[in-house]
Amino acid sequence: MRDATENVWVDKNLITANSAAGLDWAKAILEYLDVYPVETINTWYQYYSTGNPEFFFKLMAN
Repeated sequence: MRDATENVWVDKNLITANSAAGLDWAKAILEYLDVYPVETINTWYQYYSTGNPEFFFKLMAN
């Protein structure tokens, strides 16, 4: 049984999320596909979840 407070669920090749977790869902997909280093994905997530330009410049440096 899943915890109701989780926003994203990953089971083998299935990645799904609740309707309010689009950003978390995208992050889980990027992590699963291993298309970027973890640090880049985390910086991308921090930028889009906070809007802080500091993370944008850090993302562009990666």
